Amino acid sequence: MAAEPGILQHVYEATLGVKLSTRNDLWLDAGVFNSHIGNEGVIGSDCWTVTRSIVAENSPYYESGIRLSYQRPSGKWNSMVLLLNSWQRIARPAYQTIPSYGFQLQYNFSGQNKVVYNAFLGSARPDSENVKRWYHNIYGIYNVSSKWALCLSTDLGMDFQFQSASYWYSPVACLRYRAGKNCWFALRAEYFHDPQRVILVDPNRESSSIAGISMNADWVIAKGMLLRAEWRNLQYYSAKWDRLQSLQPLTMALTFKR
Repeated sequence: MAAEPGILQHVYEATLGVKLSTRNDLWLDAGVFNSHIGNEGVIGSDCWTVTRSIVAENSPYYESGIRLSYQRPSGKWNSMVLLLNSWQRIARPAYQTIPSYGFQLQYNFSGQNKVVYNAFLGSARPDSENVKRWYHNIYGIYNVSSKWALCLSTDLGMDFQFQSASYWYSPVACLRYRAGKNCWFALRAEYFHDPQRVILVDPNRESSSIAGISMNADWVIAKGMLLRAEWRNLQYYSAKWDRLQSLQPLTMALTFKR
């Protein structure tokens, strides 16, 4: 974690939790934990695709602070409230004195089907700049059958400063097919639009939008060993919808998991 000081650069997760009720599933956790935003995490084998979507790479993978979570006895509803040290930070920066806040509401249908809403309210900038960030993420996973599964998500980010506001948004759709006991295929389409270039600040490109499609294949070649391959096409566009560049990388990964 290059933005963190000292030994914290090597910490991904470290929490201490206490159950607040003997009758209800109510927990209070403190420390460093997985981000509550989005359905793609840092552990590759848990994701449907080898690479993360553009929006996943530009939203927190981890957070730190205090988390209060509650699950209904029926298991249908889960909720979470968070007090956070800024946007993807373990140690709160010296230039930020105001904490950030997070919220999650999840509804579980039958099986593994679910809909999740996540929110972040805070800032990723110094207090002196007075830039407030509101971020919203909603996604749903629907298992059509024992072989087919669909994940739809959309993100909307907004930075407010005085009388002006900048925004970006990104819809993503991913379809997964289980071809056999040890084989999966996935197809993903994504779009990332950032007209004010809040996130897309690469000085080598004047892009304000990215459209992408990827095809993924996974094979379990031995116990605890996953071989993955992905072809991905990304199209970069300017604010005038001029195509700036097209990338077509092929990614291979070998993952070991206990």
